[in-house]
Amino acid sequence: MNCSQCGKEFSYGNRNRHYCHECEDLRRKATQYRYYKKWYEENGRNRNKKKQHAMSLVYRAVRGGELRRRKTCQMCKSASRKIEGHHQDYNQPLNVVWLCNMCHSRIHAGYYKERLYQLTKGVS
Repeated sequence: MNCSQCGKEFSYGNRNRHYCHECEDLRRKATQYRYYKKWYEENGRNRNKKKQHAMSLVYRAVRGGELRRRKTCQMCKSASRKIEGHHQDYNQPLNVVWLCNMCHSRIHAGYYKERLYQLTKGVS
């Protein structure tokens, strides 16, 4: 059988093959690259520059002493879990709510919206 891509004759074990091994590898790599490139454009580092900028400002502010990382979660008051910063608005990069990783993941899942609103407005 002849390869549909390059025309080279090849033997096949599977009747559904239309390409020689070399062309099949090239097609597979091109497909993987296309999917990776599309994924990276949608989810890559440059996806949300405001978010990256806000995160770096918080990191520098904590290191410089302008902002203090809380030791307890503002939502559940837990001190035993890792505490993470959550931005409600990236246009206000130093307005951060400090949450444990469990509450942070729940907020991103859509829970605690009313309570988070109260925390960002300064009402406890």
